[in-house]
Amino acid sequence: MNPKAFLMFLTCLALVGVCVCLIAPPGEKRRAMWLAGLGLILALGKIWLFQQAPQWQDTNPDSITYDLKARAFALRWQGETVLAEDYRLRGFLAWHQAGHVEPEWKQEDAFAWKSVIGSNEWLYTVYVALWYWLAEASQNEVIFSNAIWAAFFPVSAFVIALLLGTSRNVAYFAAALALADPMAGVNASCLLKDTLIGFLAMACLCVAIRIIREGNWWLALCLGVFLAYLSIGRYGAFFGFLCASVLVVAYMVYRRQIKPATVFAFSMLMAWCLSGLLIYMPYVTRADFAHTPTQSLSGSIRVFQREEGDRGAAKTTVSWKKDFANNPVIAVVKSVAHTLFAPYPWVAISSGLTWNSFNELYYPGMILWIFCLPGIFLTLWHGVRKHDPVFWLLTFFFASQLAAYTIWLGEWSTRQRVFVLPAFFVFAAIGWTGLYRRRRELRMMSLEHGSRTISSIDGGVKRDKLEAKGSIELCRGILAIQDVVTQKQFE
Repeated sequence: MNPKAFLMFLTCLALVGVCVCLIAPPGEKRRAMWLAGLGLILALGKIWLFQQAPQWQDTNPDSITYDLKARAFALRWQGETVLAEDYRLRGFLAWHQAGHVEPEWKQEDAFAWKSVIGSNEWLYTVYVALWYWLAEASQNEVIFSNAIWAAFFPVSAFVIALLLGTSRNVAYFAAALALADPMAGVNASCLLKDTLIGFLAMACLCVAIRIIREGNWWLALCLGVFLAYLSIGRYGAFFGFLCASVLVVAYMVYRRQIKPATVFAFSMLMAWCLSGLLIYMPYVTRADFAHTPTQSLSGSIRVFQREEGDRGAAKTTVSWKKDFANNPVIAVVKSVAHTLFAPYPWVAISSGLTWNSFNELYYPGMILWIFCLPGIFLTLWHGVRKHDPVFWLLTFFFASQLAAYTIWLGEWSTRQRVFVLPAFFVFAAIGWTGLYRRRRELRMMSLEHGSRTISSIDGGVKRDKLEAKGSIELCRGILAIQDVVTQKQFE
């Protein structure tokens, strides 16, 4: 790693460290920092390990796209002209096909970044481009920087578990699951945005939960900033969080928790406005604070409405819609099975490994995920009967993501689920420890009942012995009296 890239790495690491100190509850900052350090070491090891696997050579198409777009941005910032077609600048090509611009992205072309790449989710592209431009980094050096964001995963699991009111041991269990999880390492081993999005999403959840618990106004500023950046990283997560937050605010008002509800509502308004600002970067003077976020949603709806052969139609969405129209029951069953278990790890046993499919790298992580499922469902089952707004925030957020990915893609796939895995691990840790405690209580009750039974048996035996001894003594007394009476008769 060259000195510039190393300095960039340290800068990102310092940023995560500051966020850990801001998010961790008082008294837990040192433990959170230790977890972040351990998470960084393990994440670097996972990235290196997965890159040694033959399956890693099956490069993810999104990784190639991010690399090309980022190199286009870096070249433009260096003052060069970029041919849009060579770098897959879908948005700029649309402008060219409409006759508004030449096929080259020139220095005088004043377009917002979203208009160049054809998406409001430009965050990771610009992040990679900054590495290429400022640090002159290689692609692999940028990939290893994903470990910085993955290091936050165990911290977020630890903090969320504590804020849910669990013991420190349960929080450590949740953090251990996040540390052991291989799936984040799989995504981090490529040029994919999932670990960066996971950092932002988990930071939003941690800050939001602290607002519910404490109601501090300075936390509202942090939440507004994190959410705004999430909107330009993964809009579906941003909008789902807003929907979940609206429901939670209404619930807190109903429960007369006015201060945290007010702080929460303010942070949502702030995030909405900042999102409208960031989407139009670098030409923020064109931003429309009130309508830009809803325009992003309307664009997603238009993509969903397009049919096969239409311009801009998504193949996955079209295929899912077709399957659902032909046989809704089978389509839903497949969706549930794929969401819960795909890619199916038992295929490696039944059919063997092909050694050339990237999806095979997810098999170890799926084993851990399947292990976590009973604990997750147990926590959901018991949490429904409670009146904790924190539980409902997490549950509504999960539900919003499940609904969005199912409607648009037909399933919430393993790769797309990585960014919320730390929160799922919290539910798994709570559910499994609750099950263990219940089993232990039942065992103690059975042992206590058994000891009482043994005591009652021992008491009965002793009582029988005393009664038998009394009978013998009584018989001896009667015989003695009879002997005395007989002796007197003979006299």
